Amino acid sequence: MKNVNFDVYEYIINLVKQGYDVDSISKTLNLEKSYVVSMLRKIRSDIVSSMDEESFYLISMIDVLLKKKIKNVTRNFGGAKRNQIFDMLCDGESYIEIISLLNISLSVYLSLLKAMYIDLYNYGSESEKIYLNLVKNSIDEVLATLKYENTVARVHTNRIPKKQLMVQKGLNNERVLSHSYVSDSYSLDVSDNLKFIVISDTHFGSKYENFDYLKEVYDYALSHGIKYIFHAGDLIEGSYANYRRCKRKYTNIGAQINHVIEDYPYDESVTNIMLLGNHDSFPIVVSGFDVSDSLKERKDFVITGYRTSYIKTKEEYISLKHEISRLLNEVEDSTVLLNFFGHSHQYKCFFDGKYAIFRVPTLADLPSNSYTIVNKGFLVGNIDFEEGRAVNLSVDYINFDDKDTISFERKLIK
Repeated sequence: MKNVNFDVYEYIINLVKQGYDVDSISKTLNLEKSYVVSMLRKIRSDIVSSMDEESFYLISMIDVLLKKKIKNVTRNFGGAKRNQIFDMLCDGESYIEIISLLNISLSVYLSLLKAMYIDLYNYGSESEKIYLNLVKNSIDEVLATLKYENTVARVHTNRIPKKQLMVQKGLNNERVLSHSYVSDSYSLDVSDNLKFIVISDTHFGSKYENFDYLKEVYDYALSHGIKYIFHAGDLIEGSYANYRRCKRKYTNIGAQINHVIEDYPYDESVTNIMLLGNHDSFPIVVSGFDVSDSLKERKDFVITGYRTSYIKTKEEYISLKHEISRLLNEVEDSTVLLNFFGHSHQYKCFFDGKYAIFRVPTLADLPSNSYTIVNKGFLVGNIDFEEGRAVNLSVDYINFDDKDTISFERKLIK
């Protein structure tokens, strides 16, 4: 007798294509309805995982069988996390920002993105489908990152994105061109050891500013022989929210800049290498005022542009990054030896076996909000070099809230 391979999975798919409902599939294949439903869910899940757009129509048919309710897609992606992801994607947040704020893994984030993409593809209105590329690009970025993280060998990179003049979206959606750069780089000449401090989100001029924190940073630097302080953006409060968060005497950009120039600590042995972020860049949109010009009056300030900067030391790179939601430039970030992100007001550390990524805590008394906790403090870094390459590195988080220290240390293989 000839053997027949009875593939339930394929049989159910064929019956779905023919328009059978759950009861009909159950009777035709002599299967329990609960089993049919579980198989339908598996088939749907497999199509979502594969991202095979030619099979997306099957998802629509299965959703009908499973009585899934589809509402306005961009208003309700089917859960709080999906809705938050969509809002953050529209605000220009990076995947590192998103997984950090939502406290989810990269693989979970990818699953949520795929489900969002399919809902848009199948059920989105024409006006909603304009977001398909936004979600698809995010999926591609995560897939590339996961593939990259699965590489065992440490890959040295000199592929730093080319710097470009910053372009932002104006208040009336016009293009606002700056004479300052994004993705700029700066070379730092050091010996076989580099010690540095990383701070971020000082928001000077805001009612949340705290110069005592900065004085503590300087005291630490001077007592430990540290010559470099890296700032990861949002030096000033800027003109966000119509100065509502500003102290009364700092309700214009000129006053905030003078405040920094006059009150920021000074020591001739310390150099401040500063990236500028979204709060620093918004005055360009509002009034055409580029704060980088005025900040250069301080001889101890090195301004490395906006959004992203790369600090080259020996044969290695350190990156500083800070989101700017109004940015129109397409910036391709590189992952380098040490990566420091401002903007989130949190401390986080990610390590993939090759590169370390840190969220830099705030140096202000900013409050927590509904879905994120604010961390206050600064980071202290140390790199040892041999023949131009890093061999040992460490980053300590000095926490102002409970005076605790969290240490990250790695010995690298060249």
